[in-house]
Amino acid sequence: MLKKMKKEVELLVAQAVKKLPDSLQTSTCEQVTAYLTKLDEQAIQYPDEKAFYENLVHAFALSQFLVVNADKYPQFLVHLYLSKRLFISATKVDYAADFRGALHPQDDEAIIMRKLRELRTKIFMRICMRDILGLADLQETVTDLSNFADVCIDATTQWLYQKLADEYGYPTNDRNLKQELLVIAVGKLGMSELNFSSDVDLVFCYPSLGMTNGDNAISNERFFTLLVQRLVQVLSANTEYGFVFRVDLRLRPYGTQGTLVLTFDALQKYYRDAGRDWERFALAKARVISGEFRREDLLKIIYEFVYRPYLDFSVIEALANMQVMIHREIIAHNDDIKRGIGGIREIEFIVQVFQLIHGGKYAWLKDTSLLAMLPKFSQYNLLTAKVVAYILKAYKFLRTIEHRLQQYRDQQTQLLPKEEVDQTRLAFALNYSSYDDFLVELKTIRKKVHAHFDNVIMLPTKAPETAIVTSDDSFIKAFLEKRDEQLAQDLLVSLGYQ
Repeated sequence: MLKKMKKEVELLVAQAVKKLPDSLQTSTCEQVTAYLTKLDEQAIQYPDEKAFYENLVHAFALSQFLVVNADKYPQFLVHLYLSKRLFISATKVDYAADFRGALHPQDDEAIIMRKLRELRTKIFMRICMRDILGLADLQETVTDLSNFADVCIDATTQWLYQKLADEYGYPTNDRNLKQELLVIAVGKLGMSELNFSSDVDLVFCYPSLGMTNGDNAISNERFFTLLVQRLVQVLSANTEYGFVFRVDLRLRPYGTQGTLVLTFDALQKYYRDAGRDWERFALAKARVISGEFRREDLLKIIYEFVYRPYLDFSVIEALANMQVMIHREIIAHNDDIKRGIGGIREIEFIVQVFQLIHGGKYAWLKDTSLLAMLPKFSQYNLLTAKVVAYILKAYKFLRTIEHRLQQYRDQQTQLLPKEEVDQTRLAFALNYSSYDDFLVELKTIRKKVHAHFDNVIMLPTKAPETAIVTSDDSFIKAFLEKRDEQLAQDLLVSLGYQ
């Protein structure tokens, strides 16, 4: 029993809890009561409005991430509600102001790491609450997450850049012009559609070779390598305060064997001489999120590699190989809403097929956001309006499921739950009366998505699961999948490579 809780508050909590499925009521009531007790113990004033308790109960029932962090920062949820920030959309300008207030030149890296993690936790709590409570739609949620990541990575890069410049001087080119690091986001962040617990896939480069202009001068290559190493450490190290983002650098030229950061010339040479079709596929999602100096030159290098100034049917064979590979993984990942049959990856593939074939002709296909591009497909007769509407609906449905799965424990997962209570929670989060009802609709949607996926490029095989896996297929798979390094090495050895 709460020390200071009024009977009316107890009643409001009890009424809100009764709206939950039976299997969620007891644990949620205990968690809400424990939280309100903590507010009492710390003399934190909380509202006695019915909506506050309804929101609290609903959110705690669906997200252990919120429960755990409400205990760490008990005043924050009350502040969100009373300040009305819970009910207002945030912008990049808002996040930039947050970082200006948090990152100070006199701080050391340990202090910055703590501040970044606390800021990330609180902002993700707000985004999670808005999404779960239906205060933000999918478009706003993924944009919000991406905007925060953009500003966070850029602000941290600039802070670390200045620290290194204080020590070594500023990196310059042969005309004594200051050089800066340019950060390219690919994957979900490149699409501006980051999910709730996603890696951020990054590629780093800088304009040209040279030396820093300080007394303790070092090469630009050394300067920017140190900068990338520190940036990755500051963002991804898992401390007592958690992490900010898991940073994945494996999509850079030459993968894990390549240098962390390249000059523009080296990047252009690689894509011209050694770039693979799957890299074109990945870089169709590329977006520069930090660095301004010669940004347009960098985008030109990327676009010249990814897109052709004509209808590019030469890429169809490579796309067909990727499509076959996706087919062959479906059986193993059928409970995975990303990689399973009719999953998120199949929808992304549909869109990127048209990007790579027609991107040189239609400038709008160089946009990286699937949600922004897909509605235009019917306008340009790439797909019928009916097909576009269905695929868009399916994508939003699957991405919403993905968020509900990840918002529960802030874990990167796309797997449907096995435990009955978790299945009940997911069905309730998606407004289904039962998990079975949810599965019926999910199966229908995935079946139709898969049919559209099959129709994008006509496969030469009748049954992908019985097709022979060739060395080339396995080789492509090794580079497309994010694997443990040892597993990738074993695969290459099995193909005859030393």
